[in-house]
Amino acid sequence: MNHTHLAYNQIDKDDKVLDVGGAAQPFNRANFVIDLLPYEERNEKNTFFLKNIDQRFSKDTWIQQNICDDTKPFPFRDKEFDFVICGHTLEDLYNPFHVLREMQRVGKRGYIEVPSRFYEQLPGLEHKKMCGASHHHWIIELEKDENNKKILVFRFKNHLIHFSKKYRLKKPLHSKHFPFLNPNFEVLGIFWENEINFCEKIEETAKGDMSFFENTVELSKKIGKELWDTQQPIPIELSKKILEGGMRSVIELKNITTIREPIFNKNRQTTTEIKKYEEKYNN
Repeated sequence: MNHTHLAYNQIDKDDKVLDVGGAAQPFNRANFVIDLLPYEERNEKNTFFLKNIDQRFSKDTWIQQNICDDTKPFPFRDKEFDFVICGHTLEDLYNPFHVLREMQRVGKRGYIEVPSRFYEQLPGLEHKKMCGASHHHWIIELEKDENNKKILVFRFKNHLIHFSKKYRLKKPLHSKHFPFLNPNFEVLGIFWENEINFCEKIEETAKGDMSFFENTVELSKKIGKELWDTQQPIPIELSKKILEGGMRSVIELKNITTIREPIFNKNRQTTTEIKKYEEKYNN
């Protein structure tokens, strides 16, 4: 997760923590993990920001379960956990709504992180004609309902975004081959307490309404250069392809720095004493 350190900064030393769907990148501070995969198949390489944090969960506190199965509640008591974290999971699931209901049932507060609308409508991450990640089912945005309450809105990731330029972000010249977003716009991160408001905009899918996807492109134009990580280096292992295209040399690539590192380092200065809930989303 891009902002794991922000979540970690909201957890007290005695808090009981649950990681939902964390096998791909387990949250070391979690006391329990629930995931479809078994403990033995977890990815032991944790996020950069928590690499020095001791792992609190164990094989005995790793619950293997299909978290999407709405006939099977999570095996925990109501409000058993002080903090529940779920990162880069909801967009993958066929039934994220059961997961959200169970998260707020067993948890008092927590953190959710998903790819942003900009990430999902950015071509070239896996293939030059494909937007976002191919295995993601949903584009998730934080909006306000009729009562002015913040709500997580799930939209079917319409396949038309891959085929029409009017639904795809136009990459700046510097990232013609390998685009990178400014880390502040790459993900949507939400802290919640007591409840999580969410819905699916199924009527938009039924009507073929593509206005949301068009609006993403218009919004990206308003944000302008700030949306892009213009100093992000292209990976060295891809340098051969770059050179064939007549771009930078390997030596020049090695000397390029990224704005990501100072941004993340600045955020990491946040301490557990601050205890300030933060929301990172695009207005």
